[in-house]
Amino acid sequence: MKKILSVICVIALLFTLGAAAHAEGASGVFGENLTWTLSADGTLTLRGEGPIPFSNRAPWAGQGTVRAAVIENGLTEIPDKLFYELKTLKKITIGDSVAKIGDYAFYCCEALETVTFGKGLTEICSHAFRGCGALKEAVLPKGVATIGNHAFYQCAALERADLSAGLVSLGRFAFAECASLKKTAIPAGVAEIPDYCFYGCAAMTEATLPDGLKTINAHAFRNCGALGSIRLPQSLQTIEDHAFMDCTALSAADLPASLTALGAYAFYRCSSLKTINVPGSVGVVEPFTFYSCSSAPEIVLGEGITAIGKGAFRSCYGAFFGCANLGRVRFAGSFDQWDHIGVDVNNDAILRRGDFLPGDVNIDGKINSTDARLLLRAAAKIIPETKLLRALGDLNADGRINSADARADLQISARLLPAPQTTVNLPLLYD
Repeated sequence: MKKILSVICVIALLFTLGAAAHAEGASGVFGENLTWTLSADGTLTLRGEGPIPFSNRAPWAGQGTVRAAVIENGLTEIPDKLFYELKTLKKITIGDSVAKIGDYAFYCCEALETVTFGKGLTEICSHAFRGCGALKEAVLPKGVATIGNHAFYQCAALERADLSAGLVSLGRFAFAECASLKKTAIPAGVAEIPDYCFYGCAAMTEATLPDGLKTINAHAFRNCGALGSIRLPQSLQTIEDHAFMDCTALSAADLPASLTALGAYAFYRCSSLKTINVPGSVGVVEPFTFYSCSSAPEIVLGEGITAIGKGAFRSCYGAFFGCANLGRVRFAGSFDQWDHIGVDVNNDAILRRGDFLPGDVNIDGKINSTDARLLLRAAAKIIPETKLLRALGDLNADGRINSADARADLQISARLLPAPQTTVNLPLLYD
């Protein structure tokens, strides 16, 4: 019995000593040039020179609960997975000498709320802050040039992310599913927004793109349902597949004349889009590009369009099947060019044509003084001279609308001249 009591006393003493040690904190050496201390309040301080060494198990593990971390000046690099899945970490302060944060360095630190970045930081590697669901802001110093793939992916509480002026490279999924992020401004040095970069940023209402941007890659802003408008710079050359898919609040996105490629599904289900103006430089409108853009009152297609893919304008009722508010389709080329555009299935309404009577420019089925007045207004440049108006109103076939055409219309309406006996079949296009 005495022996058992002695063992129990020893175990109790060890627990007491351990608790006392945790209460007083702990310290040690990490590698050749680094020391660490863990205070009783849970603050881990790292001191030394050069990069923090990589380790599968940090020496402070099991020494107490880490609630905050301070990486002091002198240290230059945070290694991969240093605080990987450290669930208790709430705050991190990074010294100005740290230039690089490694892969998965703070991966799934679910309680992390505050990060103070040092002025010397230049690179945030892949998955560095992925899954830090409590992080509310990331104010990056101006020297950060690279943000890696998935760097802030699924930081659901992140409301603010100030990108550095020196940024030149953004990674895939860098801010994807940051559901609370309200706005972003891409710095001037970024030429390409990569795949899924801002995918699922459901609260984003504003995105500022720089002059000099060349490419918006696939799914870059997909499911940004609150994004109301975006200015596309004149330098932009490529918008890839699904880039703005399901941006249901997007009302304005004017495509620049510099654009040479517009991907399939690029504006799919952008149901608030008010303007669709496709420059001829893209050549081909790919399948389902503007599917269900149901708020556009008209579509403008530039001269140079050679093909319209399957369902490119499907569910756009009016001139295009399913677009409830669409009234007119404008094409910058000639009727002959229009007739040579290859149109795939589910775009039947784009080929809408009619049999029209020459002189009946208001298309009411008869020739009267109203038609003559319209021709006079067109001749005086008061109203635009559309292709359809020109095709029906150029009664003297001199290639332009003038007062002679208006006189001929009046004479036909007064039965001083015979009315045309045959109709002309034309596509329903407006300039």
